[in-house]
Amino acid sequence: MGLGVDSEDSDISIGEMTSSSANTIIAFPKLKSLSFWVMEEWEGGEGGNEDKTNISISTIIMPSLRSLEIVECPKLKALPDYVLQSTTLEQLKIIDNPIIGAQFKAGGKGWPNASHTPNIRIY
Repeated sequence: MGLGVDSEDSDISIGEMTSSSANTIIAFPKLKSLSFWVMEEWEGGEGGNEDKTNISISTIIMPSLRSLEIVECPKLKALPDYVLQSTTLEQLKIIDNPIIGAQFKAGGKGWPNASHTPNIRIY
């Protein structure tokens, strides 16, 4: 059971304020590869960038993510919108995840959000 981060990226800082705007936070700005393995009870949820405060802060999450792998997370129901809408995502690999696997096959409800990803593999 676990979470994996590509060892090439030793700096995976949780967040930083950008120099261009004091109202923008970038979370995990250098993270390029992320894997989740055998998280049998992880259900996840509908993802999004909901603003839960009255403060106007723009949040950018994992802007450099290139590869996402999810293995044996059978109860996972959804991936966060910010992951799917990332134009940097080059590879999405879903292995033994029946719920989200069905969503991301061509024609599934998740397909329109991920179809720009060049390499989608579902096993």
